[in-house]
Amino acid sequence: CHGSLLSNFPYSASYVVSMAEMLLGQTALPGEEGLVGMPSLPANFPPPHEGMLTERQKRCQDKLERIFTVGLGVADLDGTGKGDGIAAGASAAGSGGSGAAGGKDNNDDDVDDDGVDPFAKSTTDLIGGILSPSAELWLLHVKCVTRRATRTANVAHPPSAGGASASARAECIRDRTTTAYETALARGGAFCLNNHLVWSGHLTFVKGWEGQATTSAPDGSITTDHALLQKRLSHLRRLYQRLVGHPMTGLDMHWTEYENYEKNQGGAGAEQLAAALIAEHQPRYQHARSVYLERNRICDLRNAQTSLGVGRLAVPPVEPPRRRGKGGVGGMADADGGKVAGLAGAVPKKGGAGEDGTGGAVGAGGAADDDDAADKMAQHETNLEEELTLLSRWTTRVSYERTNPERLAAGDLTRRVRSIYKEFVSCFARHP
Repeated sequence: CHGSLLSNFPYSASYVVSMAEMLLGQTALPGEEGLVGMPSLPANFPPPHEGMLTERQKRCQDKLERIFTVGLGVADLDGTGKGDGIAAGASAAGSGGSGAAGGKDNNDDDVDDDGVDPFAKSTTDLIGGILSPSAELWLLHVKCVTRRATRTANVAHPPSAGGASASARAECIRDRTTTAYETALARGGAFCLNNHLVWSGHLTFVKGWEGQATTSAPDGSITTDHALLQKRLSHLRRLYQRLVGHPMTGLDMHWTEYENYEKNQGGAGAEQLAAALIAEHQPRYQHARSVYLERNRICDLRNAQTSLGVGRLAVPPVEPPRRRGKGGVGGMADADGGKVAGLAGAVPKKGGAGEDGTGGAVGAGGAADDDDAADKMAQHETNLEEELTLLSRWTTRVSYERTNPERLAAGDLTRRVRSIYKEFVSCFARHP
């Protein structure tokens, strides 16, 4: 059912997210978040790792990776920043590197050394990342990367080892999750519709490093990792300074948090440094806030699901109803491009018998057909008006973003407008 839905509506972000959530739950192991109906585990139960996956879970994981590859344009689920070659592949295809774009004849028996049809690979490269404006899908990608990093760390640094092994385990998970968040922000999560979800998730994750900096030894002594605390503070500062320049929901709250963060830093000259940094970034915050308010006034992004149809199933354009001919198939085009007559014969004269001998019954049936046609035409006009209204709203939004209200650099503006067009196309994917 889900596979059939996605094959017909591959660009519906809400349904792809639902599918990814289901697959993420199917691939959960005992002791991991997302596993439903699992009783409490004994203390000596081994920590989860990739070797514990069943064949069914491996197939589900492959499908989940495919969703992230095609939907987000990323192929790196290890959080290492390597293997993320979808965008590079698209550039190679567009510049004549391989496949149909490079002028190569892709016959049925024309395959690469790895046995994969190059045309199929180039097609995947070109459509990869169409759902990158989905903040919800990016958060699922981060969760998947964190889970895989935890499984890998459980093998390399078992949780029972403690000491330096525990610190190395936490660092491995922390670094890969950070890389996943940065990938999400760089590829569209920083400025997509619900970008505040990605920024807030990244902030919450970095704030949690404070608890990892303090460990307790078996003898009761407490060790504090001051290097990690310093890294946390500097990372939080950079994160706050980046996000206050992006229009988003909850921007005022994040600015207040940043002000308190700078003012609460101790040390000599901390007060003067806080005042200088706040004064430096306050104009960016004020401009982002004004753009957020203006964008919502023009595009009504607070109600994007209803006003812009974000996440809806892409349906074909509204077509006028086909008026049924008298007797069933009248009005349909024949092979010569003409019109075939209704099977019931000629239309009777008003109040008399028709040539087919049906009399006034045909006249009554014709009146009923006229009423039905009028109702269908009225419904058609309503649907057409709704579609034109939706199209007009999207055109307005694209036009607004192309005016560069955030005063972005050329490269950033290109990525921003491209992201809006991806959302636009996802809603009208079945329109010619």
